[in-house]
Amino acid sequence: MRILSAISLGLVTVACASSQKPAVATGQETRQPVAARQAEAPKDGAVAIHVDESIRKACGIQDSKAWFDFDSADLKNKDLPVLNDVAKCFTAGPLKDRKLLLVGHADPRGEFEYNMVLGGERADSVKQYVLDKGMDSQRVSTSSRGEMEAKGTDEPTWAADRRVDVRLAQ
Repeated sequence: MRILSAISLGLVTVACASSQKPAVATGQETRQPVAARQAEAPKDGAVAIHVDESIRKACGIQDSKAWFDFDSADLKNKDLPVLNDVAKCFTAGPLKDRKLLLVGHADPRGEFEYNMVLGGERADSVKQYVLDKGMDSQRVSTSSRGEMEAKGTDEPTWAADRRVDVRLAQ
């Protein structure tokens, strides 16, 4: 009976621990509220959706000037026109027979594992949007690079790390 109780307690502890987000290394004891985080917009050039040059040329797409908020995988309204163009190009345009790869990224301010998950959630968010626009799920794949390619050192450059790369899949 003691063994079963110990196993049950261990499972509850693991389940509770795994549902919590890892701490974010920001140098502060507590994280800022959402309203304050949204005010931390980068100066220029950060893109939430970075469309590969080959896709932009084939589809006539311009990159959007947007970013993912800190600790968020939510798409913003300003990202939607470029995603509409991508979906249209891959469903009825010049790339209608090609496959799409979505690679999520994060800035380096969280634990490695958390940033990998967050990058994946960002890629999945974009995937769900293009699937809702008619793309075949068999032609869209996702991956995450988390913080592995992050180059930022402050808010404007961290914002550039928070993105999804839209690429042609091989």
